[in-house]
Amino acid sequence: MFRSNDMSPPTSLAVLDIETVAATTEDNSFPPWPTHRPVVASVLTADRRRYGQWQFELESVTFDDGRCAIERVSHLLERRTVIGFNTRGFDLPALAVEAMRHQHFDCAGLSLAWRANRYSGNHVDLLDVISSFGGARGANLAMLCAELGIPCKVDAHGSEVGEMMASGKADAVARYCESDTAATLCLAGMVLALRHNEPTYAGLVSQFGVWVRERGLKHLAAYQRLPSHAELDRLSLVGIVEEGIEALDHRLHLQWATNVPGASSVTKSAFSDIL
Repeated sequence: MFRSNDMSPPTSLAVLDIETVAATTEDNSFPPWPTHRPVVASVLTADRRRYGQWQFELESVTFDDGRCAIERVSHLLERRTVIGFNTRGFDLPALAVEAMRHQHFDCAGLSLAWRANRYSGNHVDLLDVISSFGGARGANLAMLCAELGIPCKVDAHGSEVGEMMASGKADAVARYCESDTAATLCLAGMVLALRHNEPTYAGLVSQFGVWVRERGLKHLAAYQRLPSHAELDRLSLVGIVEEGIEALDHRLHLQWATNVPGASSVTKSAFSDIL
């Protein structure tokens, strides 16, 4: 299979989404982004382990204590490729302003993602990528997800967050934020598979659905089976098999290169997790 000469798709992800509140404007337009105060940040991490298997974790951070919240979010982003939708235009700048409000400048994970190169590096804004960096305009997350059969914003909308927070429904806001990270992860699997010409990468969507079911996350139940899951299941399986064969190939070559008659104890141990 032909692989793109572009950099390899990321294998350690942090899908980021935040919810904010801001004072209303006189004309009821969207308030300027620097005036927004984060109330919840959700980070869905995905790490590609051996043989194409993905491991997921999900955490939501509330901003009751802004300084501690920024520190925790920054920690969750460290040493990962940050994935988001319009994160370059909103989420990361809003978090950066919040960090500066609290004069908290030791935020390595946040700082690295915030200042990352637009076209490469450890931050991938899907809105930028899918629109050819502004060449195609007018899309939003819900619209793109609808075209790809990905559930998105089925229970709430960002415009309702202020009212939900005022009504003491912070948990509902966190669940809504987590559902946006789930939608973004599914979109990312498809976008990055096409961007890097590596179809099996989209298999992470199928594996995420299995993880949601195993964890019993009822508010994310819609992501257990997407309309395209049969193909995504196939791609996931192909990816696992391909990586297993590559690993076996490598270890057989290593055994030959060391010119040791028979399999050494080290080689036998290495094979045991494949065969």
